[in-house]
Amino acid sequence: MKKFGLLFVVVLSLTFSIQISAQNVSPQFSELKGMEDTQGNTHLFYRIFSSLGAYPYPHSSNNSIYHFDLEANTDTFFLYEGGSSDILFNSWKTVDDYSFWNNDPSKYIYCGSEIGIDGIGYIKRYDQGNGFYYGFGGFNIDISRQNDSLIFVNLGQIFISTDGGITWDEALQQSDFNFISLSAFNDNVMYGYNPPGKLLKSIDRGINYSVVDTFKSDDSYSTKFYYDIDETHLYRINRHFLQHYLSASDNQGDPFSWSNKYLSNNPIFFSNDESQSGAIYLADGNKIFYSSNYGNTFNLYKELDKKIIGIYKKPNSDKLYAATKYKLYEISNNSIAVIKTLPIPTEVLDFYPLHVGNKWIYERLDYSIDWITGTPIIDTSYFQRKVIGLEVKPNGKKYYKINDYDFYNKVTLENFERIDSSTGIVYRFDATLDSTNFECIIDDLMLEQGNLFNTSRLYPGYNPIGMIFENEDYFNDWSLYRKRNGFSGGAFGAEYYSLTQGIGLDSVFVSLIDAFDAYIDLKGCVIDGTVYGDTTLTDIDGCIELLLPTHFVLEQNYPNPFNPSTKINWQSPVAGIQSIRVYDVLGNEVATLVNEFRNAGIYEVDFDASKLSSGVYFYQLKSGEFIQTKKMILIK
Repeated sequence: MKKFGLLFVVVLSLTFSIQISAQNVSPQFSELKGMEDTQGNTHLFYRIFSSLGAYPYPHSSNNSIYHFDLEANTDTFFLYEGGSSDILFNSWKTVDDYSFWNNDPSKYIYCGSEIGIDGIGYIKRYDQGNGFYYGFGGFNIDISRQNDSLIFVNLGQIFISTDGGITWDEALQQSDFNFISLSAFNDNVMYGYNPPGKLLKSIDRGINYSVVDTFKSDDSYSTKFYYDIDETHLYRINRHFLQHYLSASDNQGDPFSWSNKYLSNNPIFFSNDESQSGAIYLADGNKIFYSSNYGNTFNLYKELDKKIIGIYKKPNSDKLYAATKYKLYEISNNSIAVIKTLPIPTEVLDFYPLHVGNKWIYERLDYSIDWITGTPIIDTSYFQRKVIGLEVKPNGKKYYKINDYDFYNKVTLENFERIDSSTGIVYRFDATLDSTNFECIIDDLMLEQGNLFNTSRLYPGYNPIGMIFENEDYFNDWSLYRKRNGFSGGAFGAEYYSLTQGIGLDSVFVSLIDAFDAYIDLKGCVIDGTVYGDTTLTDIDGCIELLLPTHFVLEQNYPNPFNPSTKINWQSPVAGIQSIRVYDVLGNEVATLVNEFRNAGIYEVDFDASKLSSGVYFYQLKSGEFIQTKKMILIK
């Protein structure tokens, strides 16, 4: 029965691994641990997870471990975990636990599973090639702190080595004692779980045991134990009914000594300061909490901008290390410093594709009430958003110029936006801001579900409103199946909008209390030259009138400088004869691009300068009494 249970755990673990690898995942931190060597130097061990391919095959994933020596400032590969699958064969290797002799990072032993045609558990030393194989998985391994030749490992049942992991013997134990942790202070004492998930304690290495806590664990093999230096208090992190617990014992793990100290719906991460009894740190979401009294009370210590995936507290110091998906931090009482970063995933930027020529066509339904008759009024209209050029603003930064739309006032306007590719933040230029940068945040594409941020997206010109990353689902129009992120908040009423990967802004809901509710949905778009859905404007009643420009604009040509061709955009609020002419620096006309009657609208023309020499040129828009000239540079 016990081995069957372990096989089930291994298969379930592999199934979960495959499911989370069902799509490409860019490299991200997935675990952080740490230790001090005998000289008091800090060594961090972190995992980087990534995956490539689609479920069920072919796909591959990697969750390998790396070693960061802070004193030597070296960052090196440590242990491989990963695998691949195709239609004929699966090959996977896990590293489930590892331990060091005398806190020497060059001398270690580790265990896990290797899965090919069959699955098998293994144990390997740093200086062994083949290792020892048995059972279905190597789940936990501990070196005795009293005798470092004595090692215990769970391979579905307890195996023991008395010669430092060279040879292994099956230990005497009860069949339902699943070894989890060896006491740090007595190598005869160990803790485990029985099949129902109750916590067990043995004082004779698993031969006899007693139930010490009836609070169950749903995943006993991932339960983590920590030992306080007072040799009395113990801590464990476990999961039950999808909730995560910190439990503590105040009497060496004996019966009636355990109590739950902390509960969260999020995974929680723990580190105790081995130089101070009762000093523990706990990370929940993006917050780190501190307790000086064995977890009886907690106070907020630090808060990061993203969810934390691991922490380590350096003893005899105020330093604490924490990792989020893309950053590794060194934290002290007075500072938070990033010591390592991973590039943000390029696919994140696809949630807001800003490229010249991209456009989006939306349908808007307004619901309001005639207050005299009480009759519902439904008004349908259409509008377009389009990226029409690039422009450098007075703060020295380059922005995409967008013929945009004010969702509240229902008028067209111009916006200038850019994406910081190193942070995933979308900025909008706003000359009215009292700032040297003149920028406000429109979106943070690196937000995680539950994060709150302030944005001016829905109400340009107004104070930013608080929006929360509310939900993740999928966009499935036009035979597409793309990730979609939804954001909700409130200012004048209730607001919601969503961004779809590879598409951008696909829906908006705005509500002005006692005035109207507006539902805005994407009808079609053109993204990097590819047409999705319905992008026809002329067949949509009322759309042309709504899209008419309100003033003359001559855009900066793009690209600029150029070779040999460039595009020139302009808009006219009135019909009439319009001309676009190009002149050299002496005022000589070198090209007439447009000279004809045009209706009010937005236009674009190509300028081919392949027959001209390099230099500065000027292009001029003339319509009636309106004249505007801009400079461009041809470089061959």
